[in-house]
Amino acid sequence: GSARTTRSPASVLFAIFAGSPRQSAWCSMTWASSTLLLLLLLLLGTAAATRAPLPPLIAALTEAASRGASSFTIPRGDYHFGDTLIDIHSLVNFSVVAPGVTFWFSRGGGLRLFDCWNLRWSGSHPSAPFVIDYDPPLYA
Repeated sequence: GSARTTRSPASVLFAIFAGSPRQSAWCSMTWASSTLLLLLLLLLGTAAATRAPLPPLIAALTEAASRGASSFTIPRGDYHFGDTLIDIHSLVNFSVVAPGVTFWFSRGGGLRLFDCWNLRWSGSHPSAPFVIDYDPPLYA
């Protein structure tokens, strides 16, 4: 049988622009369509490999936990994260105190906790709760 070769996006693009005879079907594209393909391959090639950095507040929280702190206090206020999906991992025997704090997300954003045990996340009392809200509302 014939051996199947896997080509990286870069090698396919090189074949497009260099006019490789093995890629003759690709080489017949117009400049505009090959440029569009270049952009598409670059986006697809980097989307899986890159991950948005944690927002500074969440990075500080996870850093405190990794240093061995037993709690972290989030200052009162509204925090806007847009469509960022925040993943927090491995908080064990940890307390997050967030009196009067609201995390705002838009569609696609949110807070996910993975492998966390004995985690307490709270506001100080009913007049200063911790809230997760969406703008616009998810049902809109």
